[in-house]
Amino acid sequence: MAIEKPIKISFVIAARNGEHDKSFLTRLRTVLRLRSAFAARHKLPCEFIVVQYNPPKSQPFYEDVLVDLATDAMPIRVITVPESFHTRIAPGRKGPFLEYVAKNIGIRRAHGEFILATNLDIVYSEEMVARLAQPFAKNTVYEARCHDLNIREIADSIDADTALEICHNHVDRIWTEHGLLYVSWSRWLKRLLNHRHPLSFIRNLTMCPLCNSIKKFLPAQPIKDVAPGHFTLAHRDAWHKVRGYDQRQLIDSYLDSYAIGMFACHGFKQVVLPEPIYHIKHNINPLLRKPMGVEKFKQDMKMMAETGIPYAVYSKDWGFPNEQFSDIMLRTNEKKT
Repeated sequence: MAIEKPIKISFVIAARNGEHDKSFLTRLRTVLRLRSAFAARHKLPCEFIVVQYNPPKSQPFYEDVLVDLATDAMPIRVITVPESFHTRIAPGRKGPFLEYVAKNIGIRRAHGEFILATNLDIVYSEEMVARLAQPFAKNTVYEARCHDLNIREIADSIDADTALEICHNHVDRIWTEHGLLYVSWSRWLKRLLNHRHPLSFIRNLTMCPLCNSIKKFLPAQPIKDVAPGHFTLAHRDAWHKVRGYDQRQLIDSYLDSYAIGMFACHGFKQVVLPEPIYHIKHNINPLLRKPMGVEKFKQDMKMMAETGIPYAVYSKDWGFPNEQFSDIMLRTNEKKT
């Protein structure tokens, strides 16, 4: 595929149409529409890669339903990973969607100088897109403060600036390097009442919105784990050095956080950007992830923070570079291969 101009940022998401709920496609279209508008406004050279993993035959393909959103400001690439590949690498597996295998495939094939692994339901503020147009360091991995919303979709007809105002007015909580900051009293109360164990109850008491101003003065985590599945930005050489995400199929949970630990072990600095991103609320398919023991995860992260030794060595064939997948570029309302 010919590249006409240098790309600074490659956005990479993994998706399987219909995997979450009925508003799945609406959320993705909203994200693409806003990202493209702000990329054009701030002259951000970028591409948006959708890794269409094991697509169900009963749902439309992304290259058909997203083609009207492609622009010269932000071309869209759809990389399709077929069912035959999934069956071969994960025989007998109940879940049809391997999110981080899909992200590895997209990262490995991205054209950008910097690669941003993100999710399909993340709205980027204009401030964030403007920041992405500015310089970044090659020896640093970047995360962002993710603002969880209490709405499930934003109408496709709403203009970009109004959509951001809606996001700003519907924040429930914020993921930061100092921990969760609850903005909504009702969401905090729901968390408090759902965790009745005495230790959990006491810990959750400290998460009430009144404590937010105090938390900002607390020391940050040794390895900053700020919802990295929604935003992990690093230079392409950095992604190759850590070999992307763990794709061994031994674990399903916390792979985004493990990746941040791996960046730290390989000597990359961590920076949490203050510009907001917004997470649109949605249901979660229980087959997407089988929960892994949180204690094992905590032990591994603690070990990496204290010793700088990776918990595992990832495959040099991460992202399956020898596989040939369909890679379609959508641009200026046309489908191009």
